[in-house]
Amino acid sequence: MTARTELAGLAALVCVAGALASVASGASGATAPSHPCLVATGSGDLPFARNFNPFANPLDFTSGAIYEPLVVVTSAGGGRIYDWLASKLAWSRDLRTLTLTVRHGVRWSDGLPLTNEDVAYTLTAGRQDRAMDQIGFLRPGNEVEWVRPVGTDRVAIRLSRVDTQFVETVLANNVRVVPKHVWTHVRHPATWLNPSPVGTGPFDLVERFGNQSYVLGRNPRYWQPREPRIRCVERVVASSPESAVLQMVAGEVDVTDNLLPNVRKAYVAHDPAHFHYYYPADAPGIGLFFDDTAYPFSIVALRKAISLAIDRETLTLAEYRYARTVDAIGINRAWPGWVPKPVAGEAAALAAYDPQAARQLLLGAGFTYDGTTLLDPKGDPVTMDATVIAGWSDWYADWDEIAKDLDAIGIAVTIDAVPNFGAWVPDASTTKKATLLWSTGIDTTSPYGYFKEHLDASSFVPSGADAELTGDWEHFRDAEATALLGRYRATNDVAVQHRIAARLERIWLDQLPFVPLFATPAWSTYSTRYFVGFPSAVDDYVVPDFTNVDYVVALTRIRPRR
Repeated sequence: MTARTELAGLAALVCVAGALASVASGASGATAPSHPCLVATGSGDLPFARNFNPFANPLDFTSGAIYEPLVVVTSAGGGRIYDWLASKLAWSRDLRTLTLTVRHGVRWSDGLPLTNEDVAYTLTAGRQDRAMDQIGFLRPGNEVEWVRPVGTDRVAIRLSRVDTQFVETVLANNVRVVPKHVWTHVRHPATWLNPSPVGTGPFDLVERFGNQSYVLGRNPRYWQPREPRIRCVERVVASSPESAVLQMVAGEVDVTDNLLPNVRKAYVAHDPAHFHYYYPADAPGIGLFFDDTAYPFSIVALRKAISLAIDRETLTLAEYRYARTVDAIGINRAWPGWVPKPVAGEAAALAAYDPQAARQLLLGAGFTYDGTTLLDPKGDPVTMDATVIAGWSDWYADWDEIAKDLDAIGIAVTIDAVPNFGAWVPDASTTKKATLLWSTGIDTTSPYGYFKEHLDASSFVPSGADAELTGDWEHFRDAEATALLGRYRATNDVAVQHRIAARLERIWLDQLPFVPLFATPAWSTYSTRYFVGFPSAVDDYVVPDFTNVDYVVALTRIRPRR
């Protein structure tokens, strides 16, 4: 069955923008009573299960509000670094030992002080259980030789090689510090639900929990003076995008990370003074991923032809014009200054919509046609099995367009539209089926993490394995790129790093590990009726998605409206 046939019954989702606007316009518009908690919602939520385990697909706000990072790195505002539970970082003269100072005055929610023993334990907890390995301590290519407490308030991390990018790509954001006195006694860290968490964050007390909502209360011992200024945060279920927009318009919800199609009409118009949105699209490109080790997608010419066959401008329509197209490298929106003009021209050409050029490329690589059906060099039809979450209306519509474009060059696409994230992620994170996915190495001030994620041998995940830890969804690695990345992290010279990045970009264009398509925004639709201080275009201090650990910065800045 082709995608066109399978999607026919749900084609109306492409018109969801108008539908949501109509639903919202029928709302009463009455202002809900002021509420003490900052209320957040998503869309297509399942009933909540009480899981605050930071190592096992936890509930929103577990990372950040409860368990804090050592350092926050964000791409917002052109790139910012915030010292967090680590108040100071210092490199040794040989650039192989990083010493961090654990912030004084921080206490766990059970009253015990945060110590350097807690931080050293967190960094090496993979020894206790692989599920707790946040820094790749047990993974191939690990560069951490040892981690030791030093004195009463410092931790030293010794690397096997110079890595000037270690803080941004390994230590920052990724590491959620956990209490040694709790987790050493957990027998099965990968499955423990941790129903009553002990954290250091601004909202580390579970005040109320139900399957439709939960409330995290303010930490009375929080280490930042006079913060947080909000009494609590509440996460509520939204069963659909329509439900989310109704909750927002009614004033019951303050912020959502859900895309609201036609947001100006569906939401902002109901209270322009207080209803706002901030959808910055300056991230690396959302890509079309498949298993590069699986024939025929292991053939570079096929990957390049797919890039040429897809009309990226049409996809931005499915994203309601909030997204922006990217080139074939995928970083021209996030780090434009890192792509030299000649390389940028080649990257733009490989991303140009040109089905005829795609067909010629395939014929030159040994593919043939049986009528309109593309045959691989072995003589078999080229097909693509794909997966998407039906409720993600933008990606659903994207797949409809992708299927049409690939059908035009002879590739039949079958799409499995699954009901929720849990049903989607097993096939998506292993790319057993083709899928749209994001890159994880995005909150950095340079593209090093992006290239490491997709080119470096240390990030490689074999076919059929879950790539969540490294982001190598496509199961690709390149020996030359691995060596270049080693040279990149061995220098602090930004000019040298730029030259190396240009060579990595040439390798990328030669191999095309996956097909970058568009830079999708971070979705933040918010109300200032009761709270102010949200990340915005005017105050772009952190990526505005509350599901990210770096949103802890926002939780210490958002405050009640006076």
